[in-house]
Amino acid sequence: MDSKMAKRKPVSLVNPLGFSTAERLNLARRLDTLKGKTIGILDNGKPRADVIMAEVKQYLESRGAACSIYEFKRRVDVPLPMEQIERLAKADAVVGAIGD
Repeated sequence: MDSKMAKRKPVSLVNPLGFSTAERLNLARRLDTLKGKTIGILDNGKPRADVIMAEVKQYLESRGAACSIYEFKRRVDVPLPMEQIERLAKADAVVGAIGD
């Protein structure tokens, strides 16, 4: 063994794969149709999110959906209050927006 090899320190290898204890959730099933469905709209309060959601609402209603649940998130830095979540939960599906 040459002298360079003898002076090297051992190298520790770290496995970069992490492990999560979070529960895996499946995506919600797609609606079979929009006709007659209630769609909740969640405007997150970012600039122009209202413009985006107005377009989405118009599109969904043109396909027969009722967009009768509209919630506005006052602060983007805090979770949605439970009362708003409960109102949105009455919908068959919910569409959320991010503006800017």
